[in-house]
Amino acid sequence: MSFKKDYGFVICVDHHYILAVQALINSIIKFNMHKYADVILLYSGFDPYEMFSVDNLNLKCFQVDKRCIHVAHARYLMLEKFAKEYKSLCIMDGDMFFTADVRKFFEIAQYGFNIGCNNDSTSMYHTCIKNGEGGLCVDNLTSYCTLCNVPFFFNYNKSFSIWKKYSDLYDVAVTKSDYELFNYSVFTNSDIIDNLIIYPSSAFTGVHHTFFKPQTFFRFDLYRDDMVSGDKETILEDCFVVSNDYTRVYSIHGHYFHPGWVENCISAMRSYYIENGTNQERQNHFFNRNRMIMKNLNKIFLSFVFGGTISFEQIEQKINQHQKEYVLKLKNKIL
Repeated sequence: MSFKKDYGFVICVDHHYILAVQALINSIIKFNMHKYADVILLYSGFDPYEMFSVDNLNLKCFQVDKRCIHVAHARYLMLEKFAKEYKSLCIMDGDMFFTADVRKFFEIAQYGFNIGCNNDSTSMYHTCIKNGEGGLCVDNLTSYCTLCNVPFFFNYNKSFSIWKKYSDLYDVAVTKSDYELFNYSVFTNSDIIDNLIIYPSSAFTGVHHTFFKPQTFFRFDLYRDDMVSGDKETILEDCFVVSNDYTRVYSIHGHYFHPGWVENCISAMRSYYIENGTNQERQNHFFNRNRMIMKNLNKIFLSFVFGGTISFEQIEQKINQHQKEYVLKLKNKIL
């Protein structure tokens, strides 16, 4: 294992997410982020060194503690094992991949600013978390939005109150999702709120189908004549993505490895269009556009699965059979 880098990506993974994490790590390598950031895997059920070890990747792996009922909780409860050594860290979901370098967010976070994105929701929790004997109470939280819990850039030593609160709440509310406990933990700490930078969800996750909505749908058509050099070579990367309001998209989140997920995303928009008074002609236009958006997103995802430093052959014997069959079918159809 090579010398520790200044920054690190924190990712939870079990055997269901091997394929997704392969794409995520390949995207980190694609943008040369492995040169300044470690990849820290909190794993369960398989040997990540066997799956993901490649030259020049500083991979650090920790088996998920028994304390963590669900693997996802480990990225918050296990930070104390390694986080204080880094200038800043970024917590990720396994089913994400990058479309741009995010170094500037690490650099900002090292000074005590916490960077995340909103969850496209204006509601905040007004409830108590407690066990049958009382326990801790969380009430009267104040915020204009909830946060996606990934990605989240932070300096551990300067945001310790978040992780202490998370651990305390987890002990009396283990049935709560990591997303809920994360939001409780952030918005009960005024010192954290004062140093919180919130991006729109389209920049990092596309949650609630923002990549399909008319205001924020993803665009891949920015290769105009004035954006190429004299020899017609494009200046932008092949996975440059912006939303329709021209917000740069840095990462993508979703089950691009899962059969049926694409169609479910597209069909989920039908009720949204109807509720917003969209006539049938416009609906058809939007659905055609959405299928093209999803095709482009799948193409980027597949480029990391089949064209990345960690080869598909390196992991294919360990991934779920239905995932393997699905991505091979997509490859033949799209690439």
